[in-house]
Amino acid sequence: MSSSKWSSQLHAWIRRHTRYPRAAKARREEGSPRVTFTVDGSGRVLSARLARSSGYPDLDRAALDALQGAKVPAPPPEKAGTSVAAPFTFKLD
Repeated sequence: MSSSKWSSQLHAWIRRHTRYPRAAKARREEGSPRVTFTVDGSGRVLSARLARSSGYPDLDRAALDALQGAKVPAPPPEKAGTSVAAPFTFKLD
């Protein structure tokens, strides 16, 4: 699998598995935290940390929570064990 195809699969996975915090919605908070994480060859997330805050603690925590202990699509061999940065988008419609 190519890195670009995996990146597309990963972004789709993030969109499906990210939950907008109810309290943040009520406060009309929007933001795009960026999380850096390490994934093994099977797609298991080994570690995750906040690389850039959204400016809202609830949104930052929701982004990290989506990846904690998660199993994302398996990466191509060259990405396994490396750090990957992923953007999370919290936008009210």
